[in-house]
Amino acid sequence: MLIAIDTRFLCTADMPAYSAFTSNVVLHLPVLQSNHRFIFFVDKDPVKLLELPPNVSIITITPKPKNFLSYKWWYNVKLALALRKYKPDVFIGSYGLCSTTTKVPQLLILHDLGFIHKHAAHTRHSFLMYKKSTKNCIHKAFAIASVSQAVKAETETKFAISPNKIKVCSSAGLSVIRIADWTVKEHTKEQYSQGCEYFIFQVTDNTASQFLSVLRAFSIFKKWQRSNMKLVVIGHSFSLIKQEIQKLETYKFRSEIMLHENLQPAELELISVSAYSAIYPVLYEGFCPVLVDYMNSGVPAIVYDTPIAREMCGEAALYATQTDTLEMAEQMKVIYKDEKLRNQLIEKGIAKAKEYSWAKTADMIWEMVESMQPK
Repeated sequence: MLIAIDTRFLCTADMPAYSAFTSNVVLHLPVLQSNHRFIFFVDKDPVKLLELPPNVSIITITPKPKNFLSYKWWYNVKLALALRKYKPDVFIGSYGLCSTTTKVPQLLILHDLGFIHKHAAHTRHSFLMYKKSTKNCIHKAFAIASVSQAVKAETETKFAISPNKIKVCSSAGLSVIRIADWTVKEHTKEQYSQGCEYFIFQVTDNTASQFLSVLRAFSIFKKWQRSNMKLVVIGHSFSLIKQEIQKLETYKFRSEIMLHENLQPAELELISVSAYSAIYPVLYEGFCPVLVDYMNSGVPAIVYDTPIAREMCGEAALYATQTDTLEMAEQMKVIYKDEKLRNQLIEKGIAKAKEYSWAKTADMIWEMVESMQPK
């Protein structure tokens, strides 16, 4: 077979969940299926960071889409022409978009329905593109791979498609993480949290809007407990919470907040695996790979009570209502005071994380590709 794949976000830091899925699944398919040929479609000259197997060809389709009209042109004109030229047996739309003007059977990877929830991770242009195009792409696709049961159920309801058309192929974590030993944790605390245990809050496109809610909950927790627990805030950039950080000067517990910006991936991972507990208040995300990383590293998380979080973590996390700051503070107190419960959450998290594997995902995607061939 000849399989064509949309790999526009293969070598970018944008949309980490999408990029992780592409790099961990798409890059491994040609290796696992060495008897088949693959075409990777990109929208800019590929960077020379990847050593691709000989059964992979890279085709650049320009110009790079930047707005709604150029997205439509890229997928429905330029991509359709490329598919007609190279005649693949299957096209995989890795980012929830496909061509509505081609006759090639298409497998659509559906990461989320963020445009319905005004998901912050989308730019204005990509938000408009998904809003205008998702319905047509879903109905055009031969088959759909959803990253979670919650997204599958929502898709069936919103777009009135048959359950047989869509299959759950879960993602996995962003990093290969192991549990940190006592020495590593102590060294990390000395370096990043004044030697104290800490809650960790990672600033991302999906969590930045909840920073003030976390601060309010942490204030309530500190008033209740009077402990030396810190709140460590980390991220590649704090640009999304710049205004909130400026207000910290008047925050009563300012000395208990540790801010660490512009961290390298190794530093982010080190601080994450050494935390007492994570606070991951995501309003909406199709799949939360960060939660898999926390569970893998033995760091119990406090999350918003959403269908995705429940599906992913089960009994391995503590849940708080999105609008209830007091409930989040209560969960902080519970995990701080109840060491037995915390250990149970850690054990359940490590077991739950084993359900998620990129190898398993790749196998399921390939099974779907094979099922699309005429019998």
